[in-house]
Amino acid sequence: MSPESSSSAPAGEVGAGFWAAGDEAAARLETMAAADHLVDELSEEQYQVNNQIQEDELLVLQAIYVDDMVIFDNMDGLRFFQISLHYQLQGDIRVYLNVCANGGAETEGRDDDEDDNEGLLYACTLQHLPPVTLTCLLPRSYPSTRAPYFVVTAKWLDEPEASRFCSVLDEIWAELPGEEVVYRWADWLSSSSWSCIASEDQLVLGPDAISHGGDERAVGRSVTLDSTIPRMRDYSEERSASMCAASVSVKMPVIAQYL
Repeated sequence: MSPESSSSAPAGEVGAGFWAAGDEAAARLETMAAADHLVDELSEEQYQVNNQIQEDELLVLQAIYVDDMVIFDNMDGLRFFQISLHYQLQGDIRVYLNVCANGGAETEGRDDDEDDNEGLLYACTLQHLPPVTLTCLLPRSYPSTRAPYFVVTAKWLDEPEASRFCSVLDEIWAELPGEEVVYRWADWLSSSSWSCIASEDQLVLGPDAISHGGDERAVGRSVTLDSTIPRMRDYSEERSASMCAASVSVKMPVIAQYL
């Protein structure tokens, strides 16, 4: 089932494109829901309470994430949406490749600091990283007894790291059973998860390898680093240009007042 947006997000924004992996996330969520045979013994009144809580939660999320959130048409009557989350980098991020386990990785060249990072090859420096996307399907019993079905997509990360994100989201729900949890998930992914994958200004990507036993809720890197690095660089450049254009459009009316 391909997600169809019920919002009017322009092409190229969240919910579409290579980094969001919308179709793959939708297919995984559909499989999860179909395979879930647990029966919730809730009253119709409780279902109605859950429905109102879900509606209110989505309104709050829309107000927070605005264009970074897309609400799709319901999937089998369940609310279905995706949030694109961006790391707020304090400066440029240097990307390295860990070639210890695979000497065949190719890079654009060596950096002057390469000797300080044994086993690492410098790949590029980026101002922006591709988003981490959180795609959710809300069961009728959420939040009273069930957590949302979810998929975390980070197509530039190694799958074990994306799987680790899923484990933390499970822990957050376990600490807050019966409460709305999507914002807490999104907030952790966009801020605290950074310390799980990188240092302050350095990101290391592992060698190309087939991953076994990963979390089905995690969508990590599925193409080679030779393909991923150029995509990451293109994304960074495009986002920088987009943010610059947006800044100019905001300033122009102010400048016009003084002309």
